[in-house]
Amino acid sequence: MLKKAKVLIVEDEHDIANIVKDYLYVHHFEPSLARTGEEAIRFMEKEIPDFIILDLTLPDCDGIQLCRQIREKSNVAILILSARGSDTDKVLGLGFGADDYMTKPFSLSELVARINAHLRKQDRLLQKHTKKKEILQIDNMEINKTE
Repeated sequence: MLKKAKVLIVEDEHDIANIVKDYLYVHHFEPSLARTGEEAIRFMEKEIPDFIILDLTLPDCDGIQLCRQIREKSNVAILILSARGSDTDKVLGLGFGADDYMTKPFSLSELVARINAHLRKQDRLLQKHTKKKEILQIDNMEINKTE
């Protein structure tokens, strides 16, 4: 059985958070909720998610600053999901470390497709990095331990 990807949903709007959580669960993810930036940071001190969905408007902090704070400590893929859809917000979010940006209202199926695309990319990078470790090079001679 394949490992379910852990997705942290940082969203203070209960209806949106619960709908996204339920939809991700049905699509074989392991979703967790954080309603504030502080909850998100506490969660990440205990567990490392594979993916983060981050709202920009949180009750205790600005989501862009939280994105920046997460990025300082982790390379986890971050998708900003926000009602703030101006070019400035998108540029700031992506500039401070988000990997993707979607505006509300949004399609749940598109959200899942984007999560899967980012996870595939992470897997490819991990496989590429792992394969590099399987090659032993001594002077001009290369030994590939996988072949």
